[in-house]
Amino acid sequence: EIVKIAKCIKWYQKSLNYYYYEIRHDNTDDEYMHFGKYGVVRNNWYNLTLNKVNGSGTPWYPGGGPEDPEPEKPIDEKPGVLAFDIEIAPWVYWETGFEI
Repeated sequence: EIVKIAKCIKWYQKSLNYYYYEIRHDNTDDEYMHFGKYGVVRNNWYNLTLNKVNGSGTPWYPGGGPEDPEPEKPIDEKPGVLAFDIEIAPWVYWETGFEI
């Protein structure tokens, strides 16, 4: 599929679309770019549910890896093409008794 966007042509090889999503660790934190608001924290289990796709992704894998966010560039302001619900689930505790 070829899509013309602002004098730019995007070619979707084999119709593959890639999407980037910032995992929000703390849904109760409304402070702008607060430490710990985004990211994956060890000893936490994240359950992401894709609720809606609002548009096409990119025809390439976005970014080479997680970079530090630009402080002046807000993550939440522009509407995204994916809508997620994120649940931070508790760890499962296992206890085993044994004899040697």
